[in-house]
Amino acid sequence: MKTRILVWAIIGLLVVATVIFLFVSPKRAVRVTLEELKRGATQSENRLNRLLTELTAAKTGPFAPANAELLSRAEAMLGEARQLIEKVKMASDIREASDNLAKANKLITKARRVLREASRPPKPGRI
Repeated sequence: MKTRILVWAIIGLLVVATVIFLFVSPKRAVRVTLEELKRGATQSENRLNRLLTELTAAKTGPFAPANAELLSRAEAMLGEARQLIEKVKMASDIREASDNLAKANKLITKARRVLREASRPPKPGRI
C-alpha cells in the first residue's frame, strides 16, 4: 500500500514539474529566411502550374459549358495567386513575403476546390 502511494506521489510531482516547465520555458519563434520563402514560392508555383493544366483540361471537358462561371472564378483565383507568388520572388521584406505566400496558398487551395466542384458531373436536379 505504501509503495503505491509513493509511486503515485512521484508521478504527480513529475506531472506538476512538467507543466510548470512548459509554462515557464521561453517560447521560440520559428525563424524563416527569405530564401525559404522563395523556395516555398517555387513549390507553390509548381502546384499552381499543375492546377492550370487541370483547368485547361476541365475547360475542354464534358461539363465545361454548365460550369463556365466556376471555371472562370478558378482562373481568376489562380491569376491572383500567380501575381502574389511573383511578389514573393521579388520581395525583400520577410513579413510581406510571408503574408503574400500565405495568401497565394489559400487562393490555390480555394481554386482547387472550385475546380473540383466544376469538374464533377452536374446533379440531376441542377440541369
